[in-house]
Amino acid sequence: MNFVSPRRTLVLVPTTVLLDQWINDGFKASGITASGVGNGMKQWGEYTVSTYQSAIRNLDHLPQYDIIIFDEAHHLFSPEYSRILMTLLNAPNGMQKHLIGLTATVREFGEGKTMQDRYFPNVFSKKIEDFQKGSGRIPVTIEQMPVYFSEEEKKEYEFNQQIINKANRTIGPIPDWNKAAGSSDPVIRNLAKSATAANARQRRLLTETPEKVDKIISILQTNPGQFIIFSDTIDGITSIEKVLREHGISEGSIYSGISTPERRRIIQGLRDGSIRVLVGGNAISEGLDLPDISNAILSSMLVRSTRTPVQRLGRVLRPSPGKHVKIFLVYVANTSEQENAMRIYDILGEER
Repeated sequence: MNFVSPRRTLVLVPTTVLLDQWINDGFKASGITASGVGNGMKQWGEYTVSTYQSAIRNLDHLPQYDIIIFDEAHHLFSPEYSRILMTLLNAPNGMQKHLIGLTATVREFGEGKTMQDRYFPNVFSKKIEDFQKGSGRIPVTIEQMPVYFSEEEKKEYEFNQQIINKANRTIGPIPDWNKAAGSSDPVIRNLAKSATAANARQRRLLTETPEKVDKIISILQTNPGQFIIFSDTIDGITSIEKVLREHGISEGSIYSGISTPERRRIIQGLRDGSIRVLVGGNAISEGLDLPDISNAILSSMLVRSTRTPVQRLGRVLRPSPGKHVKIFLVYVANTSEQENAMRIYDILGEER
């Protein structure tokens, strides 16, 4: 009888949340012991899970693996992380390696799409609306929960918007502002710096307005079940966290700087029901698997791209028997957030 020897396997992930999830809910649940590299772990083994950041610091270890799985593979196409891919492909046995990319948000343009199409040709894909068709459809209810600025907040928002609009017309979109801030032209330089500061003030207004926190508490008090609440800034997350505690609502917040033991405690609390609400931003937007949670509050809608809302909606669209998902859109009316919030209907294929 011929036996196939195990293939050395490496899984690369963008966050320590996914690092733990792959080791424990992936490999361990399948009867395989996997080692970890990242978040204090430094063990390379036959089956290893590493963060992208740790892989960059240990490129010499990567060629030993035969199968490499890139979770949230869109991260791989950044200038920094693409070094990982080049290291593997340029290894002596590079052409014999099996590369697998997983992502909910494929690149649709630019150099990232070129690399994606070259190294990860599409083998299998489905859109959210594909999953939401037929007998497998998860019923979704979307509730709009607009809030309104005070007169003072409205004036500050509009003042900042005027600066931002001028920068957009004169310099270009936000990614161009950093470069313009070093311009030899003092007018351009000062405008770029002013616009950057105005954008930060506007983000703070949109994420931390007290009306949003009041609306969130109202939602939690009138709707049963566990919730995931998304915000776009750490200050926004911590302000929600503070008020939840004041109202005696069991919560856990995950964002950069949260320790591994605390993160594990929160995930376990969500799974056993001792924690009702998870609050976070990008750190919980990708890959986190909590299929029993069916309620989400999108409490800031700053991002125009499709990628972030798709990732966040995916946290509550995990299949589970008898599941009915409720999405609450908490946005400041008559601002850019309102337009971004309405795009959730299109992403989910729901009628407004």
